[in-house]
Amino acid sequence: MSKTVFALFAFSIALITPEHIARMIAQGQPGTSVAWAQDASDTDQDQDLSSSEPEVTPPDVQGTWSGPIHDDAGPSPTLSVDIFQNHSKLKGTWLVPGGGGSFTGKISSNGMSVLFKFKGDHKCRVTAHGGFDSATEISGTYKSKHCDGITDGTFDMTQQ
Repeated sequence: MSKTVFALFAFSIALITPEHIARMIAQGQPGTSVAWAQDASDTDQDQDLSSSEPEVTPPDVQGTWSGPIHDDAGPSPTLSVDIFQNHSKLKGTWLVPGGGGSFTGKISSNGMSVLFKFKGDHKCRVTAHGGFDSATEISGTYKSKHCDGITDGTFDMTQQ
C-alpha cells in the first residue's frame, strides 16, 4: 500500500509542477537555480573607476621647427619639420637638403618627450626620440634604416 500511496503522491506533484520535474530530468538536478551576488566594498568600486586625476593636456608644439642634425656618417644638414598636432598625436612633413617626406609621432602628456617616425623616399625610415630643452627647443637622437647617406645621430631643433 505504501508504494501505491507514494506513486499517487509523486504523480500529483508531477501534475502540479511539471516544469520543475522536467528541469530536474533534463539537468539532473533540482529545478531551481541560485545566483549569488557579491557585495563590492567602496575600495573595490574605486579601483574600477578611472583615475580622479585631471587629464593632462600636452603642450602645443604645432608649427615649424628647424635645426641641425649631426649624423654619425658625417654630413650635418639642417632639418625642417612642420608639425600638426591633435592632442598628443603629431603628424606633418619634414625636409633636409636633397630629401623629405612625412612623419607621425606623439608627445608625452607631461610634455617632456617626443617621438617622431619619419618616412622618406623608397624604404627610408628614421625614428627619433627627443626631449624639450625649453618650450621652444627639442633635441634628441635618431636611428635610420634604408636611408642613403643618413645613419644615426643627434638633432637640435628650435621653433620658428
